Amino acid sequence: MSTFLLTLHASAKDKPSPYEETYPEIGYKSVEEAVDDFEQHFKQKLKLPFRVPPISFTHHFGRFSDSKYEGNDALEVTFINDQSSENHYKIDIRPLKYKLPLREKYVVNTFKLKNGKVATYMTISGFNVLVFERDICSIC
Repeated sequence: MSTFLLTLHASAKDKPSPYEETYPEIGYKSVEEAVDDFEQHFKQKLKLPFRVPPISFTHHFGRFSDSKYEGNDALEVTFINDQSSENHYKIDIRPLKYKLPLREKYVVNTFKLKNGKVATYMTISGFNVLVFERDICSIC
């Protein structure tokens, strides 16, 4: 058994790295590049919503996760405002057959979409999440 001691030093002068540096370090890229990764992986065309909430965002990133377990493959689109932590939004997109169960304790509201489907609005770990089901066009 090994024991490790880790010491961190920080001062008030230390500034956190900007989102442009930290998000790419953990696998995020432009939304367009992440959507392209998703489309190539699933061999299907994806159309993202044209509108986002009427809130000012300073950054948007995308990340496609290609897991060795097929059920974990997903696209994440994140919208952030670096001036307000309240303005962080995320959309996760995955095949319907691998949808995640929604936990009622996180549900804030539901909305009926123009296509008749229901979208669920939740708050999880400081993020506002919109979950909905939608058909995508095949390009196979």
